[in-house]
Amino acid sequence: MFKEESNIRVIEENDGYYFLTNRRNILSIMSSGLLGPSDIFAKYKNDILTRVGGYFPLFSKGFSVDLISATTDDPDTNFPVIIELDKNKLPNSCVHGLSDTGQFINDVHLHDKVGLRLFDIVLNTDMIKEVHFNSQENLEDFLSRMFDNVPVDTFNCTVSPNLFNSDSALPIEFLSEVKKIENSSIKRLAITSDKIAASIALLAENMSVESDALLLKSLTTYPYVGENDRIDEEYNFLIKIINSIVTGVAIDCDSGDCKLLSIVLNKLVDINPGDGWVSGDFLDSVHSTYKELSLSDDYGIDEWHDACKSIINAEMDVTHNIFSDEKNIIKRSILFLLLRPDYEDIVHHKNSYLNPGHAVKMLGLFLAGFKIGYERLSNEFKATHHTIFAPLKSYIINCGLNKTPSGFYKNVEIKLLCSLGDGKYQCNYAIDNTTLKKKDINIKEYIDDIMQKMLKEGYIGTEYDISDNRVTYSFRYSNGTVRYQPIHVDFDSFGDSLTISSPCLKIQKKSHSKKVTKKVLEAIFTSDYDGKAYWVYKQNKEIVLKRVILIKDVEQSNIIDVIEFIAKTADEFEERLFGHDKIK
Repeated sequence: MFKEESNIRVIEENDGYYFLTNRRNILSIMSSGLLGPSDIFAKYKNDILTRVGGYFPLFSKGFSVDLISATTDDPDTNFPVIIELDKNKLPNSCVHGLSDTGQFINDVHLHDKVGLRLFDIVLNTDMIKEVHFNSQENLEDFLSRMFDNVPVDTFNCTVSPNLFNSDSALPIEFLSEVKKIENSSIKRLAITSDKIAASIALLAENMSVESDALLLKSLTTYPYVGENDRIDEEYNFLIKIINSIVTGVAIDCDSGDCKLLSIVLNKLVDINPGDGWVSGDFLDSVHSTYKELSLSDDYGIDEWHDACKSIINAEMDVTHNIFSDEKNIIKRSILFLLLRPDYEDIVHHKNSYLNPGHAVKMLGLFLAGFKIGYERLSNEFKATHHTIFAPLKSYIINCGLNKTPSGFYKNVEIKLLCSLGDGKYQCNYAIDNTTLKKKDINIKEYIDDIMQKMLKEGYIGTEYDISDNRVTYSFRYSNGTVRYQPIHVDFDSFGDSLTISSPCLKIQKKSHSKKVTKKVLEAIFTSDYDGKAYWVYKQNKEIVLKRVILIKDVEQSNIIDVIEFIAKTADEFEERLFGHDKIK
């Protein structure tokens, strides 16, 4: 996390990407995951941002005494801190800049030689390369008084005194050339992103079934791909409403439950976590808004409100099945939140008294995340996830500002790896093939059954892509030489059938298309496998051998024989017709 006194950094006076702030503000930056104007933070003291109104500045050199004085009026306790950003993670351009001579420049590119770069978008802490301190004493003091919502261990902290007294620093007078910009919506966008990230972080840490992982995938994929027919209605309501909150595009909630959930989430955005919480008052506010938005009387909502009020006021007992997953899951989840508004109570207690069903508990936990916000979450939910949620938060804000640089946010990949016989599947979610978290998860029984059969036959390394509903394995066998052939088992969304397939040729460039001759197609389509498999030619895409089997017929089919037949047959045709073994 940090380097010892003997390893104090001597920074070269080359162009860098530095931001100057102070001890108090670096805590807000680390806990929130954001870098940008002061309005995006819940707490922020005056620093250099006051001189560049509305922009986020990155300096190319170290800093002078004048710049440091403009950053803190108490350098002994609220000492200066310098953040260095990784140029490989920054957007390719920024809106403005200042030359080394103080000239204001438009449309500055990342590698242009300038003294200052000004960004009008929100960056994130995943872009931080190092955090620099002026002395070992400052660094140790900073680390000794740490808060449990600041994931300091995810940052590389070092001591670099020459950055704090640079002879080539940009003169502070040049900052007067920067004209202030107004962004009235950025504060609410930041609050919204904070609430959404908190809820998804809690979901990521507590998911245990396939639908949870699919919900996580949907909520971390941009742009949103819409509803998922493999998860329950309540989770799809959540996806639709969060999409509406992020994009600002109104949705038509034709369901009373969808409307109710939307009202609750939007009201939770407006709640300040530092203010008091009165469950009965929140319930009354939700009920009142629902009535205002309803075109006709809904006596069901009145009955629900009165029952919830009686339970909150201890005038009605909580029955053993009141929080089951049988029906009215949205209403049950909201009541669960009213009785358990603190996410730590939901996560760390058995809740045996309330006995919530899985969906009720997860939706209640999601709502509790909306109540508290990401910045206040403990490191239990940040340490391994900061590389997901810091970029996610900044992306949501920039999306609301209609500014989304290419490659700024990378969608999360979710795949399941299983081992033989234990019935548990390890859910790995990753960005750029780097695994961020591993979590045990349960999947549907019929998928588990097929994967266990594959494992028993030595198909070690079998992987289930939960997003595509596909099992993948590279089939290895000997045919004079060692041969590899990919096999895919795709399950349909409704659990009715599965498709086993293996590609003979993937058409990825023009030279591949030229190999698909009339003779090749005749050889393929005149082959008869007595119902075991059939060929499909997708023009300019692939030639693949496949078979569809109904789930109810799987027990009667020797699925392993079918898989091996399709893999070997596709590979033999690949070798005979195209003379290579390049599909692995």
